[in-house]
Amino acid sequence: MGNGREPDPWLADYLAEQSGAKMPSTAIRNTQYDPATRTLSVWFVPSGHRYDYEDVAPATYAAFRRASSKGRFFNEFIRDHYSYRRVA
Repeated sequence: MGNGREPDPWLADYLAEQSGAKMPSTAIRNTQYDPATRTLSVWFVPSGHRYDYEDVAPATYAAFRRASSKGRFFNEFIRDHYSYRRVA
C-alpha cells in the first residue's frame, strides 16, 4: 500500500465475494457466493428477485465473475444446470 500500484486483482475478487458482487449487467443486479455451502445467490434486474443456486463450484463462480457478459454466462452455464429456489 502507498506505493502507487493498483490493488492485486485477487484481493478485489476476494473482497467482492465477501460483500457480494455488484454486476455490470442489464440482467443481473448482484451476486453473492458462499463457498462453505457452494450457494450462488443471484439478484435479477428489474424485479430484484433473488434466486439461490445450489452446489455451484468455486471455479464456476470465478468464471462467472470474469465473464464479459454476465447474462450470457448465466444462461449458458448456470441456468438450467443447477437446482435453485426463489428466496425473495
